[in-house]
Amino acid sequence: MKAKQYIYKILLFAILAFLSYTFLNKAMGVESFTLNIAKTGLFHGLWVDMVAYYSLLAEFASIALLLYKPRIGSAVSLLVMLSFTLYILFLKMTGRYVVCGCGGILNGLPFQWHFLINIIIVMSLLFIYRYEKENK
Repeated sequence: MKAKQYIYKILLFAILAFLSYTFLNKAMGVESFTLNIAKTGLFHGLWVDMVAYYSLLAEFASIALLLYKPRIGSAVSLLVMLSFTLYILFLKMTGRYVVCGCGGILNGLPFQWHFLINIIIVMSLLFIYRYEKENK
C-alpha cells in the first residue's frame, strides 16, 4: 500500500471519529450546545435553535457522506468546517469568543487551540478531497 493511501485512510478515520464524537456530544447535550450559541450574543430567539439544529444536521450529513461518498463528503465537510472556522474567527474578532462550546474534551478550549484544530481538520479534508479526486 502506498504512503498516500495510508495517510488517506488514517485521516479519513480520524476525521470521521472526530466529527462523530463532536456530533454525539452536541446531540446528547443539545441544551448546552444551544446555550453556548446564545452566549455569543450573535443569534437571538428562534435563530439560536435554527443554528444549533442546522449545525447538527450539517455535521451528520458530513459524516454520512464521508462514509458513503467520500469525495462529496470531503467537499461538504470542507465547506462546513470553513464556515465554522470563519464563524469562530468572527467571534474572536468581535470579542464574542469566550471558550469552545463544541462539547466533550474540546469544551473550554481557548481560541488559539480551537482555531489550530480547525485548520488541521480543513487541511486533512483538503487532502482527502484531492486523494479522492485523483484516485477514484
